[in-house]
This record gives sequence, structure tokens and C-alpha cells, in this order.
Amino acid sequence: MPKYLQLLTPHHRWRVPLQDVAEHRADNYEERGTSDWQQEVAYAMEDPFEATDWLKNNTNPGDFKRLKINYRDRVQVKDINATWPSEDDDQEEGLYEWDIVEEG
Repeated sequence: MPKYLQLLTPHHRWRVPLQDVAEHRADNYEERGTSDWQQEVAYAMEDPFEATDWLKNNTNPGDFKRLKINYRDRVQVKDINATWPSEDDDQEEGLYEWDIVEEG
């Protein structure tokens, strides 16, 4: 079953395929010539912290073609970038919940 990196916020549920996050991270390290692509994908797939940290600090919603967003209420979002998770979200303890989930 595919795994997803999921973020629950007061208004949204984001799900990004974990494989996409791992490959995005590996692409970045490969461009810098600092690591083996396959090893970086495997590392991010096995370490939930690494994948979560990468998503929060190094990505934008346009980086992922298979991004899933479910809105928990009827809030209209005009700018998806304004709702994308970031390291600042962790400052709001209790409002944001990160997890690795399987879709089935």
C-alpha cells in the first residue's frame, strides 16, 4: 500500500505521497552531487522525521503533482501557498499533527 505524509490542521488534511517527498529530496541532493539518489530515497522512506522535515522546510505545493487536500470546513483558499505547511506550524502546538499513513 502506498504511504502518505499527512498533516492535519484545523482546516485541512494534506496528503502527499511519501515516495514523492523522498524523490524530491533525493533529486535535490543529487543535483548538488552530495549523495546517491537511491540511498537518499530509501533513507527518507524509512525515516518519518526526515521526510516531514524536508516537506516543511524545502518544498512548495507546486512541487507535487499528486498532492491531495481535503478541506475540513468551508474555508475558501485563494492562495494554496499561503496554506502550505512550514516550520512555523510547529509553533502552534496542538493545532498541527504530522503522521505517515497508508491509504487502503
